[in-house]
Amino acid sequence: MNSTVTVTCEQAVYGSFPFRDQGYEILTASPGCRQEWLTTFARYCRDLGQPPSDVSPRIDRLLFARKVPSGPWVVALGSAQGCDDRGRPGAWAFHGLFLSGRDFRKLGLSPFPLIPFLLDKFDAGMGLTRECLSPILPSEDPPVFTNSSMIRWVSRGNRLRRVSDADTFASTDAFWNSLGPRAKRKRSMTTWAFRSDTPFHWACVGSRPLPDGPAGFHRTLWHFETGEEIVQPHRKMTLSHRFWGLSFAGFAVAALSLTIFRSCFRHDAPTVEEMNDSLVSQTTETRPPVPSKFRSTDVPAGLREFVAEKLTDWAERLDFDAAAERFGTSAQAERIVQAIRYAGPLLPPDFGSRVDGTAPGRIALEYAAVVRRHSETRTWVAGDHASSHMNDPRIVLAKMAWCIRDDDLAKAAYAIENAPAATAWLERFRDRVIPDSIPDDLPATGFENRFPELAEYRLHLSRLIRLRE
Repeated sequence: MNSTVTVTCEQAVYGSFPFRDQGYEILTASPGCRQEWLTTFARYCRDLGQPPSDVSPRIDRLLFARKVPSGPWVVALGSAQGCDDRGRPGAWAFHGLFLSGRDFRKLGLSPFPLIPFLLDKFDAGMGLTRECLSPILPSEDPPVFTNSSMIRWVSRGNRLRRVSDADTFASTDAFWNSLGPRAKRKRSMTTWAFRSDTPFHWACVGSRPLPDGPAGFHRTLWHFETGEEIVQPHRKMTLSHRFWGLSFAGFAVAALSLTIFRSCFRHDAPTVEEMNDSLVSQTTETRPPVPSKFRSTDVPAGLREFVAEKLTDWAERLDFDAAAERFGTSAQAERIVQAIRYAGPLLPPDFGSRVDGTAPGRIALEYAAVVRRHSETRTWVAGDHASSHMNDPRIVLAKMAWCIRDDDLAKAAYAIENAPAATAWLERFRDRVIPDSIPDDLPATGFENRFPELAEYRLHLSRLIRLRE
């Protein structure tokens, strides 16, 4: 039985049309589309290359999926439109859907279930709105690609070209299904491209007829292109490296043994309650919260997965480094904290006395107060994201609260027992980072010419405001 999921998307149309004389431009977009999304969408369409000057090309449809840096995924259907406004053949148009990372994961990180919702007919007066779609996921096991070496090639960040103009959708679907979820999150695909050097990781490109073959017969070839993300081989550890590594490990074991010995034989050993209180009281000190052996390590059922999903969604909204391959709840929390921390220029201490009491002046003061708090955000303490105590999402959330210097929020993290409590905690965290006093549209204050730091403040806040979406 087929299953149905619900996803929300913004949409836009880009291309060249016989009813408009503006060349390749955005025709229309839903109101929720950000300008940077539309700019990137248009660039992705141009990355496919120049379409051939054919009124009825052999390949007249294509599908691509690619992530906007620090933004949503865009899934687009390209279709041949015949001639442009000047009667020149080879006009194409693209209808794109913008989905959050969470909604795209509902589809198994596959664009193919969205094909029924993509348009290939357009007119001058059309308008688009935000849509809630219900694509159907296939019930049977999808086709897969069996060549493991080619799968590894793309998984490592290289580009692979299928040189054939037959079964482009089917072959792309099979190959994309063969990639693991981690690889799909960082890779891009198109069922067809007009040039072989397109930056998409997977693409089908045109072939030439064999001179001794029948008409319409084409041979499938493969072309491997080195990408920019090749995993470099690890350098073997030399004897000096191994010596110092073992020396450091021995020192760490000795220090840990001494600490355990002193804690076991001290006369004023703390009670369980004292240990639990000290666990969260460290948010006012220089050390982050750490797990205690006196505290239960049992994680409520479903809580780990719920928090991981929420933090991954937040991290994808905030993080500009789309190529960073970091996974796990702790790694996503680190990305969130890094996005919150402001490291730019600060306003002078007497800024408050140099602005008036008008509405723009009050907004400028709000910007200044919030960003100054962000500048005091602690750096995430480096550690092993896969360590056992980071499997408890409450430890991760408490550490996030420690980074933004909120003792009450850190203590509340340990009381989380279910998904609604985690949702309430995350809402408190979000309101602490981006309070209601900051308007959604982040209006200019009029003081930017005198205080250019305000422009940097608004740019920083424009990134964090995505947590409200």
